[in-house]
Amino acid sequence: PFFIDQGIAPSIAAGTVSAYALSAMVAGFFWGVVADRYGHRRPYIIACLLVASSLLAMILTHNSAIAYSFMIYLGLVLAGFWVLQFLVVANTFGRVHIGAIRGAMQPFNNAAMYGGPLLFGVIFDLRSDYSWLFALAALSFIASALAAIFLRPLSTQPDLSRSG
Repeated sequence: PFFIDQGIAPSIAAGTVSAYALSAMVAGFFWGVVADRYGHRRPYIIACLLVASSLLAMILTHNSAIAYSFMIYLGLVLAGFWVLQFLVVANTFGRVHIGAIRGAMQPFNNAAMYGGPLLFGVIFDLRSDYSWLFALAALSFIASALAAIFLRPLSTQPDLSRSG
């Protein structure tokens, strides 16, 4: 709906979703290789900041070429966030209880993924503007990047022979 509200044809707006998905499929592998080579924390911080920049840039979208460009860019960088998020959790909290930790995180992820579009739609209907919503979403990724700056790996490796 955002692109259509910006005057972009519905068929073009739908095409940008495919462009996003294709770029994200390719980029996931790239981010995994980057994490293997450089560790997980620094690339995660970079990915979060790049996602924030893409969300802020989305506000400037007013034609189909820019819409495609931003959606491809969003796919490239958001794929990094998703790939690296798992590594950050595993290397910060350890792997012994990774299932419980990821399980505790999942309701929040689901609330954001499934509730976010609904919230955006309702607030747009009330205020007729997406700009500050994209800015708020960008701020959440900036906050994630700032939090990751202070993350430290486990000081000792747990004894995995005792776990399940």
